[in-house]
Amino acid sequence: MLITALGWYATKHAVGVYGSQAPRQSWQESQHFDQLQAEIDACALPSPQKEAQGKFCIEGYVILYNRFNQAEKGVAIGRLENGLRAIAYLEGEADILRHYCETELVGQTGLVRFDAQRKRNLLRFEG
Repeated sequence: MLITALGWYATKHAVGVYGSQAPRQSWQESQHFDQLQAEIDACALPSPQKEAQGKFCIEGYVILYNRFNQAEKGVAIGRLENGLRAIAYLEGEADILRHYCETELVGQTGLVRFDAQRKRNLLRFEG
């Protein structure tokens, strides 16, 4: 089983791999850590699009709840058709946001637009 956790500002990422049986060999840290880290650091990340417009494919998302257990807002990270990455707020009332908790949105495509008045990208799904 693979479990991941991401901090709110996307500055920390934790990964856990769990199984029901002990591994054949105990885990050992790689002796090539510096080389592996250099390969990771060399990977090019897509540039962010601050004012997004058009089709948006979700790569990850979170639904935030308030202290009264009510879905309050949703935030998604995804890619535009041009390959750039963007962050967008999910449009919808609490019942729609709750529905997103019961549905897998990763890989789904919606429409994103920049709202100049609110100064943020907004994502909606048709239908």
